[in-house]
Amino acid sequence: MAAMPVDRTMNHAVALTLGIAAQLLSPALEPYAPAFLAALCLACLLDLARPRWRDAVTAAALALLALWGPFAAFGPLVAALAASSRRRWVRLAWLAPAAVSLAPMGPTAAAGLALLEAVAFTLAVRSEASAAERVALTALRDGLRERVIALGEENTALADEAARPVAAPAAEAALEGLTDRERSVLALVAEGLDNREVAGRLYLSEGTVRNHVSAILRKKELRNRAQLVSLYYRGPVVAP
Repeated sequence: MAAMPVDRTMNHAVALTLGIAAQLLSPALEPYAPAFLAALCLACLLDLARPRWRDAVTAAALALLALWGPFAAFGPLVAALAASSRRRWVRLAWLAPAAVSLAPMGPTAAAGLALLEAVAFTLAVRSEASAAERVALTALRDGLRERVIALGEENTALADEAARPVAAPAAEAALEGLTDRERSVLALVAEGLDNREVAGRLYLSEGTVRNHVSAILRKKELRNRAQLVSLYYRGPVVAP
């Protein structure tokens, strides 16, 4: 069952009331029970139908308005049903059958009913616009809420990482012979950062970082980054 905005349902109720009022006030229109029942069924069907079937319900209402004289009083309802469609041509399609239904009436009755149809259509358009705006605002709110949750989780992860004890670097002998820049690069490599991440931290090019890593490996006679990490935290291996 498709969810419907409360404003749309209330607008259909208002349109039904306007149709009944038109029948009671205009001597040219008599309150026929079948027409009222058909109007009530159409309003309920549009509220309950899935989106792909709503245009079919509206088309049925348009046909009744054009072909069934007693249904003419419910032109305001048809205008409201048409206004709830997402297709522009459907929203304006009620004008033709409305004109056909008003043709047999006297000028006063036709003018009064046309005014009621215009009021119902305007109210329905505003109702649909409000509903669409609420949907957009709800989606925006949900997106912001998810972002806040994600940021909270990220902050928690960062706090946990900051609280995690970090192994202290080895004795100065592990860094002997290295320049200050090479020591900075080695410290970040020991944290597990790759060349691109080290370059971002130190505002260097990735090629420069690669050269520093190669220089450290050469100076310390090591073969890979894993040995660099071991050197940083455990110090150089002393032969027995």
